[in-house]
Amino acid sequence: MKIVHIGPDSPFTQYLGNKFEQASPGSNIFIVLTQLSRAEHPIGGALNIATPPNGLGFLGSILPAANKADAIVAHGLSRPAAMLMGSMKNPVKIWSGWGFDYYGRDSNGGLALLAKVTAMYADEHNDTSSKFSVRRLLGRVDRRLKARAVASMDYFSAPIPADYDVMRSTYPEFSGEYLQLNYGDVATMFSAGVKADNGSNILVGNSASLTNNHEDLFIQLARCDLTGRKVIVPLSYGDPAYRDHVIKSGEHYFGRSFFPLVDFMPLAEYVGVISSCNVVLMGHKRQQALGNIGSAIYHGAHLYLDRECPTYSFLRSRGVGVSALDELGRVLPRGRQPDVDLERSRHALHDFWGEDVVMRNVEDCVSLIKKHRALLSGAASCN
Repeated sequence: MKIVHIGPDSPFTQYLGNKFEQASPGSNIFIVLTQLSRAEHPIGGALNIATPPNGLGFLGSILPAANKADAIVAHGLSRPAAMLMGSMKNPVKIWSGWGFDYYGRDSNGGLALLAKVTAMYADEHNDTSSKFSVRRLLGRVDRRLKARAVASMDYFSAPIPADYDVMRSTYPEFSGEYLQLNYGDVATMFSAGVKADNGSNILVGNSASLTNNHEDLFIQLARCDLTGRKVIVPLSYGDPAYRDHVIKSGEHYFGRSFFPLVDFMPLAEYVGVISSCNVVLMGHKRQQALGNIGSAIYHGAHLYLDRECPTYSFLRSRGVGVSALDELGRVLPRGRQPDVDLERSRHALHDFWGEDVVMRNVEDCVSLIKKHRALLSGAASCN
């Protein structure tokens, strides 16, 4: 059996790739989209082919590897992934969505995903030059390319099932089925071997992207008593110009209490920072920052999400103690979630992101591919 994967050079792709290789050893080929000569996050045991994500020779460089594939798995529907999916006819096509690829816009998000103050910033800094016009034209071309690819998909996965409806609203062309794949589990992504400390810091957002709606959260948070607390804001990836704006805003609202994180950290160190926060605010109106959110839940933080975010309803439906941002009062909680609530929330995390659950999802996916392969082989022998 031959399963071809295409996705970014990322620890998330590496994690799920290793699960596929564990479920079906020697069957996996990874087309890793990178500007480097080799992948920084290779998948052990599988064939890793590093290839630039753009360029006229892209398809020619990967089609030989994808030839006679039984299945193609797109880890995020990038332009190269859509090109590959659209050019292949027979293999099972599985789109493992990441969020950026089915909310209809790039990582900065559309206006509907932005709160009032952040939307004003986006409007003021909107590039109306010819370069922006070319970018919008390329965006329309990408939309057609991806729509064609999505129409041929057999299966779709999202980080949480609630995002299936979001994808369908963006891509009504999809006529396949839903399956569940996960890019991490409780032990490796949420706990990382780190114990919660007794800190009372505050975590705001997860990246330097507009969909965090940082300044809207800052305005709300600035009304609270922050004595003895740090306001920690992760900004290690995303838009550099927006990152600088967030830093300037954070310093304005919080002064010495503001602590931006602009450098990448090892996972355990980063989870340690999250574990020092007993209050976590996420202003996304879309599913985003699940690693941060899951870690916050695991370590007993008081978590506040936007009511519009699918993650809010998803977590509450599973019994996780999460509050809405509009419920944030001027006096912030002290201490962690009560033990009984923490135990219930951790149980909910394990029910969806437990290592055995994650592995079973991959095994189910591989079984589907095998069934399709058997059906095609049977049809070919009959002809």
